[in-house]
Amino acid sequence: CHLPLICGYICPAPCEGACHRKSIDEPVAICLLKKAAGDHELLSSKQFIPQKEKENGKSIAIIGAGVSGLAAAYHLALKGYKITVCDRNEKPGGSIRNEIENGKLPENLLEAEVKIIAGLGVDFRMKTKVDQETFQNLAKNYDAVLISCGSGNSDKENWGLDLTEKGI
Repeated sequence: CHLPLICGYICPAPCEGACHRKSIDEPVAICLLKKAAGDHELLSSKQFIPQKEKENGKSIAIIGAGVSGLAAAYHLALKGYKITVCDRNEKPGGSIRNEIENGKLPENLLEAEVKIIAGLGVDFRMKTKVDQETFQNLAKNYDAVLISCGSGNSDKENWGLDLTEKGI
């Protein structure tokens, strides 16, 4: 998973209950490890930007800048795809920005994660409502379109796109 800071701060760590290591001593505290590594990175004077593969000439539009859209943008950018993320909100993050209490997930952590993704060359087009026309333009101008709308955008009235008439 990418977004290690976010995972470290908010993941309830269900994997620890199934960790084989607990039969020996204690389960691996993967979320705490991610949190410690992420916190260390935030305090570092040099931000880590992962090595990208050579650009492959393909482009992908991602609708939705929530957790799944951000993770997809990160991994696809690393694989050499040109990525554009469209979202109707002012800032990336989706429900983790809008629904998680600030005390549990400080805003600077989310900003740090987004900065890494943007550092990979991902283009964020915020305040972009995807309607039928916008979707058709994306489908025409990109090699693929990933629909990554989350719980706040899940019904067609919220994000302005009726996929049923397209047979999708």
